[in-house]
Amino acid sequence: MRKKPSGLSLLLLLLSWLLAGPARSELLWHWDDPFSAQEQRFLKRWLTRTAEALESWAGPFPFDVHVHLRRRDDASEPVPWANTWRAGEQSLFFYVDPTYAADEFYADWTAPHEFAHLLLPYLGRDNAWAAEGFASYLQYPLMVQLGVLDVHEAERRRSRKMDRALSALTDESRSLPENLSVLRKAGAYSTFYWAGAVYWERVEARLMDRSLSLRAVLRGFLDCCRNERYTLGELATRLDTVVDQLPPIEGPRSGVGVQPVLSAPEKSPAPNGQTAAPSRIFREELQRMNRDPGCPPRPEALSRPGLRLQGQATSEISTAAIRLPSSALR
Repeated sequence: MRKKPSGLSLLLLLLSWLLAGPARSELLWHWDDPFSAQEQRFLKRWLTRTAEALESWAGPFPFDVHVHLRRRDDASEPVPWANTWRAGEQSLFFYVDPTYAADEFYADWTAPHEFAHLLLPYLGRDNAWAAEGFASYLQYPLMVQLGVLDVHEAERRRSRKMDRALSALTDESRSLPENLSVLRKAGAYSTFYWAGAVYWERVEARLMDRSLSLRAVLRGFLDCCRNERYTLGELATRLDTVVDQLPPIEGPRSGVGVQPVLSAPEKSPAPNGQTAAPSRIFREELQRMNRDPGCPPRPEALSRPGLRLQGQATSEISTAAIRLPSSALR
């Protein structure tokens, strides 16, 4: 007859689990086409490092990620196509040409973009502007986290692409969500991707006004709520709820190291000493996106040079692009 564990044993088990921290998700590999052993080693290292950069930035996924590799020889770039699948298994599909050099894979934004998609649930085809805008908004900060872009270059690229997208929205009679089908039919994917990123930039600016960051909100969301299903409106409501449960960030406006505890919500104090009103940041900005002709303007505060990328202080990351050692690339 097996003995029941003692109270002390259970306590020690619990303490060891708490000290170990949250379990990291696993990458489960699917080689849908033939790849040599050397190619498999490199591709696994490249995507594992990308996943680690994202989880270091936002926290661990609450699920395993299925990674499918498909071969595309003689392609015009190392990753000519990729997509995310979030129905049932959380899956990424990468179509790659493994003959490209390692640094060309790391310099490609596709993998950070696709991994960023997994931070949010699938929002439906009609809300692609929000989902693709989200992944586009995060792809360059994740490349900074990965160590292949410096913060100033990341800011420059992201700002340039959003400005270009806004200037390309010539139909000012309808909102971006209303124009989505027209833009998609015209093949103007970059336009609605980066115009959609303006929503997340506007949200980030308002979070910074409350001494918070989008990074901290996403960490909290992954911790409590990612495995649920949402409409876009329901997601905005849930993210506002997470905002109300986060403590303000002390010091530089940085999400680094923030590990919000969502079981004991506390609202940030208002300037008059009273409890602040519940957040409506995500919902109000969503209403503006649905209502304003063309697209709401970029927030002026985040358009000025020298401000932090995604709430990350300059002192926390190198201002020079980090070249990965050759041993890490192949």
